[in-house]
Amino acid sequence: MLCAELEGVCVDFIKYFADADPAVDNMARLGVFLKDFPSGGGYQNIIYYAQDVDYSNWKRFNFGEEDNVKKYGTLEPPLVPIQDLSIPVGLFSGSYDELADPTDVATLAQQLGSNVVYNQQFPLGHLSFGLALDMSWFT
Repeated sequence: MLCAELEGVCVDFIKYFADADPAVDNMARLGVFLKDFPSGGGYQNIIYYAQDVDYSNWKRFNFGEEDNVKKYGTLEPPLVPIQDLSIPVGLFSGSYDELADPTDVATLAQQLGSNVVYNQQFPLGHLSFGLALDMSWFT
């Protein structure tokens, strides 16, 4: 996979963009975490996240105009109907998260309304939820 070939580049990329922090994260596990990055659905998730950064609202995946018409019947992907969800949702967020920052999480919580059954912010970054040295907060 790409990160196996470009290990140093991937590590630097992840430290910068996913706010990995050696003070709280087990950086020795970062190589294992990135071993198959990007692969399968994970790659499409990254593309989707990058698309959402450009939108002021959450839209469905943008396949390009031609495929959007086939899939959605419109040139642009439609909005994700977050307000129509009717399932319980737990939100775990990090106060130092630069990818899913606290403002975005608050907006999402507001849109989900009473579906939010748990909403807790921890003093962690984005990757800390999978790489933290101390995972006792998760019990």
